[in-house]
Amino acid sequence: MSMGITFLTIPALPHSTVNFSVIAGPIFGSGLTLIATGLQEYFRSLVTTPILRIEVLSEPAIRKPILTTFPDFCGTQRPPNNNIVGYLRLAVRNVGRGAAKDCVAQVRVLERLDPSGYCKCVGGPSGEYVDWLDLTWAGNVARVNINPNDVRIINLVAMPLDVSNKPFFVINQNLCQNIPTACGGSLPYAWFARPDVMAYGCLNRMQDCLTKLIYMIEVQVTCENGRAEPVRLKLIIGDDWDHTDVVKVS
Repeated sequence: MSMGITFLTIPALPHSTVNFSVIAGPIFGSGLTLIATGLQEYFRSLVTTPILRIEVLSEPAIRKPILTTFPDFCGTQRPPNNNIVGYLRLAVRNVGRGAAKDCVAQVRVLERLDPSGYCKCVGGPSGEYVDWLDLTWAGNVARVNINPNDVRIINLVAMPLDVSNKPFFVINQNLCQNIPTACGGSLPYAWFARPDVMAYGCLNRMQDCLTKLIYMIEVQVTCENGRAEPVRLKLIIGDDWDHTDVVKVS
C-alpha cells in the first residue's frame, strides 16, 4: 500500500496597494489647520492684549494736586470753596494694542514704620490691613477702561488740608475727639482713597485712616482682560502737604 501526500494550495491574495497620501493628506492638512489657527490666535492676542504699567508721576501738579472738593466727604464742616483736599495720585499707562476693560486699582500695606523709617509700628488705624483694598480713580469712579496709548489716574490718598496746607484734623482735633490714635498717639492725617471713604465719609471709616508714619505699600491694577504687575512704593505721611509724598522703591 502506498501513502500519498496531499498539498494544500492557498490561493494568493490579490495584490493591493495602500495609498498613504489618501490617509496622510487629511492628517497633515488638519495639523496645518491647527498650527494656522494657533498662530492666528497668538497674533490676535498680541494685537488685542493690553500692557499696563503703574507709574509714579514726576510732575508734582499731577502727582499731588490740591483740589477744592465737593461734596465734603471728610466732614470738615467747611463751605465748598474752602474745602481743600490734597490727593496723592498714580498713573496707569496702557502701552499695549488692546483696550483694558473694567480695571480696578488696589493697595495693600506691607509694613508701617515710624517717621524716622527705622522702627516698626503695630496696631491702631490701618494696622490690620494685609489684604488688597480697592481704590478710586480720578472722577471718583471704582472701575475704568484704559484704551491703547491712554493714561488713567488712581487716587491713592486723600488728605483734608487747612489753609496752611497742614492736615485738617490735626489742627482741628475737636472734630475727632473720639477717634482712636495710632503709633505715638498720632491723630488721623489722611485716608486711603477707597470707595467706602468717598461714599460714607472719612470719620466713618477710621480703619482706613493714615497717620504720621512711613508706609511700605504695594499697588496693583487688575482688569477683565489683563493686569499690571504690583509695584512697591513708599508712602510718606508728613506734618504738612509738602512733606507728604509717594515714591517708588527700587
